Amino acid sequence: MKTRVDCFSCFMTQALRAGKMAGAPESARVKIMKETAALITRHSMDTPPPFLGGAVQEIVKKHSHNPDPYIKEKKKYNLVALKLYPGVKKEVLRAKDRLLAAIKVAITGNVIDFGSEWKFDIHREIKNAFSHKPAVFDYKQFKSALKTAKNILYLADNAGETVFDRVLIETIRELYQVEVVYAVKQKPILNDTLLADAVYAGLHKCSKIISSGSSLPGTPPGAGTKEFLLKYNSADIIISKGMGNFELLDEERKPIFFMLKAKCPVVADELGTPLGSMVLKIGKSGK
Repeated sequence: MKTRVDCFSCFMTQALRAGKMAGAPESARVKIMKETAALITRHSMDTPPPFLGGAVQEIVKKHSHNPDPYIKEKKKYNLVALKLYPGVKKEVLRAKDRLLAAIKVAITGNVIDFGSEWKFDIHREIKNAFSHKPAVFDYKQFKSALKTAKNILYLADNAGETVFDRVLIETIRELYQVEVVYAVKQKPILNDTLLADAVYAGLHKCSKIISSGSSLPGTPPGAGTKEFLLKYNSADIIISKGMGNFELLDEERKPIFFMLKAKCPVVADELGTPLGSMVLKIGKSGK
């Protein structure tokens, strides 16, 4: 997905917000904003937004001297999500269609996002998850793919969201004979999931956790660790969580299913959905 002009104001806001979260003094925040503005003027519109987003975060880290500006928020929502886990799991287990319920939970968890300007209340979102009607929902194709799949590569997105990914992975493995590999980020970027976040959420109990090698807010095609690329190229199904992964992988001809909440107007427009919509969309190889 290409960058649009509307992305620029979002990245300026993100730089300002991240600088404050990182504890940068005003003098440092001035440098962050000026350098971000200069970066935007050089950015090619043909380049997907996560490359610019990653560069903005590196600017914030450099001037704030904070390698993980979002660490407090990650810890907070890891804990919040784990407290919600027992109730959510119970609801999924008693649902008429457990897979459908678990998918809605996993997509709803994608609201835990500090890269976009989306405002969220995770308790309210999870409470309403089961009654929401997705705008794009390639459920039949996903369910059909699961019947023959032997291995799934699951591309993680945000910390805290991992707990709701766990609900989906557990449900899939209860219903189908399939192995799951859960890919996390190599180092801190926004509030994206790292190895420690995934283990804290219990993903090691239902999947193998690996590093994608990515330090961007998304997973660029053709890049990553040797282990990740092997899994990426051999997976029967790739579950891609979040907007950043969609922005980087939407042109890939792989067995990808995108799961996300369309939290920004640019992504919603690209998908042809209302802002805030739940999306389960099959990738281009499935068309």
